[in-house]
Amino acid sequence: MEKSKIRVIYEYEFRRGTTVSETARNINAVFGEGSTTKATVGNWFKNFRDGDFSLANEPRRRPKTKVDNDHSRAVVESDPSQSTRELASIFNVSIPTYLYCKQLDEMIQQLAIKQPKLVNRSMPILLHDNARPHTARLTVAKLQELELETLRHPPYSPDLSPTDYHFFRNLDNFLVGKFFNSQQAVETAFRDFIDSRTPGFYSRGIDQLPLKWQKCVDNMGAYFD
Repeated sequence: MEKSKIRVIYEYEFRRGTTVSETARNINAVFGEGSTTKATVGNWFKNFRDGDFSLANEPRRRPKTKVDNDHSRAVVESDPSQSTRELASIFNVSIPTYLYCKQLDEMIQQLAIKQPKLVNRSMPILLHDNARPHTARLTVAKLQELELETLRHPPYSPDLSPTDYHFFRNLDNFLVGKFFNSQQAVETAFRDFIDSRTPGFYSRGIDQLPLKWQKCVDNMGAYFD
């Protein structure tokens, strides 16, 4: 396969948030073993993370670019009173993007404590939709830094999000017929809903996902309510 064409695939997979290993594996599976290597893909991904999307020449080797957690922590700890809006401005990202990257770090930290076998064996596969904070350049860099593989997700598919098809649907049912005259009353009702859920409630929602995903695949990405 021509190098110019395969380089377009590198950029496509990078922008999708695909890991280096997965990109190399996918290309070799389609175009034949030896079409590319992890080292080659890694070099191109380094260029992309540095903002160099020129596909004309072989990538120059550069120090690995990553989301600098030590710098981020130092900025936060230097003035803990800073708001999320101020921090997002400092790092030149949107507030949702900053919060999402922070949540990814916290998720891995909690998994390392609660499910160390999962993290040590291989990093979890992440299912998230195509919302802007999930596809921002900072988020893509964070996913690659954490070596998180992401599943392809058709756009506008709440039928594939346990939060949408399970959690919020049950929350809607819980709130039917209720009226609130203050924010405090709304917050109390939400806490009552959370307190009334058992651990099995959350696992049932997650357990439905493989069947819903298979239904989506069988129907070429069609949306089901």
